[in-house]
Amino acid sequence: MKKLDKHIKNIIKNEQLIIIFFVVFYFVSSYALVYTSVTPPKFDLKVGDVATQDIKAPKDVVDTIATQKKIQEAVNAVNPKYDYNENIAKESYLKLVDFFNKLREVRKSSEAEEKKLKDFKAVSPIGLEDNDVALLLKIDDNTLINMESV
Repeated sequence: MKKLDKHIKNIIKNEQLIIIFFVVFYFVSSYALVYTSVTPPKFDLKVGDVATQDIKAPKDVVDTIATQKKIQEAVNAVNPKYDYNENIAKESYLKLVDFFNKLREVRKSSEAEEKKLKDFKAVSPIGLEDNDVALLLKIDDNTLINMESV
């Protein structure tokens, strides 16, 4: 027993051996802690078994082909924001020409101002307020020609 005590005392006195022991103990304990927190849990499941807890994938995998297909389906499902119509400019111009022609016709008539206002509002292709129509009926011919040329 004395030999064992003497041997232990020699080990304790040897500082290098104590330092090596603590360094090895530190690395082994650190490795054990990191290993248990990093490794995913293993499950013993068979096809058709119900998992008792949520299973999280250790990696994310992106299916680029399916993603692009879904993006294209979403793009195709949305209606275009602007429907291009080549005839809109022509139709707008004809509507304005018709508006000014009808305005001239109503201005030439010898009826009362209120009758002119009602008649023009009934045939006008452009909806305007009463005070706007009354102003158009009262302006001089040069101003009307200038408005039409703009």
